[in-house]
Amino acid sequence: MTTRILFSASLFLACTATLAEAPRVGTTTQEWIDLQKSGVEAPEDDRPLQGDVAKRTYQRYLKSFETDVPEQFESESSLR
Repeated sequence: MTTRILFSASLFLACTATLAEAPRVGTTTQEWIDLQKSGVEAPEDDRPLQGDVAKRTYQRYLKSFETDVPEQFESESSLR
């Protein structure tokens, strides 16, 4: 019984220490975004789309305006 309690306590302390050291979700992403905005990790040259890809992308963008945005979306999610 004492062994079980000591084991449980040590496991709890190990898990608590690990949680305290773990970064919050999104912290690393935000750090990368900040580095890119500052120019430290941003690419040195512009990377434009190739002609054919740019043309198709722009056509898809224009086509998106052909459909009205509904006032309300119907959701099939179970999280209503």
